[in-house]
Amino acid sequence: GNILKSISWLEEFYHWHPTEQMTLKNLMLLYEINQQISKAIEIGLLLLQQKPQDSQIYLTLSSYYLQNSNQDSAINILQQGLIELKDNRELLEKVSELYTHFNYIEEAILCYQHLIKLEPTNYTYYPSLAYLLEKKGQWLEAIEWYKKALKVTPEHFPLWNNLLNLFQLLGRPNSEYIQEALNIFPNNPALINFGIQSVLVNSALTPEESFDYHCQVANQLTKSTEFVYIQFKNKYNQKCKIRLGYLSQDFFDQSAVFVLKSFFQFHEREQFEVFAYAHLRRLDATTQWYQHSADFWREITHLSVKQVAELIYHDQIDILLDIGAGPTSNKCFQVFAYHPAPLQVSLYLNSTGLRTIDYRFTDSYLDPVGTE
Repeated sequence: GNILKSISWLEEFYHWHPTEQMTLKNLMLLYEINQQISKAIEIGLLLLQQKPQDSQIYLTLSSYYLQNSNQDSAINILQQGLIELKDNRELLEKVSELYTHFNYIEEAILCYQHLIKLEPTNYTYYPSLAYLLEKKGQWLEAIEWYKKALKVTPEHFPLWNNLLNLFQLLGRPNSEYIQEALNIFPNNPALINFGIQSVLVNSALTPEESFDYHCQVANQLTKSTEFVYIQFKNKYNQKCKIRLGYLSQDFFDQSAVFVLKSFFQFHEREQFEVFAYAHLRRLDATTQWYQHSADFWREITHLSVKQVAELIYHDQIDILLDIGAGPTSNKCFQVFAYHPAPLQVSLYLNSTGLRTIDYRFTDSYLDPVGTE
């Protein structure tokens, strides 16, 4: 149980038996446990002189160099190992990992290409190569490798996300792949957003066809709520003040602040009461500003969609406003399907596709004349 005594005893034994490999390995391990990494490296190098064909020694030394924040030596020792042990898979994988981690993109690409050449059926290398090619800006090649990876692991969502993002960056969203991904991950917000973007940039579609697509998305996302929303539908009441409800997941410092803050600041409070229904993704100073500016603050993060709709209904909200939630914000979006307020207004950039939205704020840029 006394590491220092064990080290002292092994050092003495090593002095009389400098070629005893088991002694060297045990001494190296004890130095590591005792955080004497530099001494562990010295012993590891001595072991390497005796066993230059032992891949584990190269891997261990690389790990020690990293602990000493010496990334160049960590990579160099692996390269040295690959000279001795050409095409060793473990060493190639480790050096590929380090090249990627330290942003040596070209070198990492070459390593993964070599690994795939050695083991063409080892599909675990495909996503890594695709990612590196994407990072290098070789998007078309990256797309092909993402496709190959997805043929083997279609249930791996990040691959779909990266592939569809590349299609979007190239200005040619691929509706076929979007639909294939949605078949595996139905109602996924990111995939829904890709689908909407693909429709918006598709010049072959008429405004009516684009609107129909938004309606289909809305119906799919709210099909479990449509049959009950009528029972929540409110009627205008005779309260002294009109109650405005703002439903949003964006009550923090981001682009919507420039519009949303003015709404909170300039309402005539003698005529209006402001309720904020906050599905909080982030908390910051701007969140606190909204909280103090609203007459009533309701945090809905941990409530179900139906519970939020009931809360809004019982608060007797007259006008409920959607602050840019859209279909990709499932909870906020689905609340509107219950129609918990007599009037519901959207500030979303596109059509929500919901029949329960009565009005939408827009302008001639978002909706040119003739596309209403």
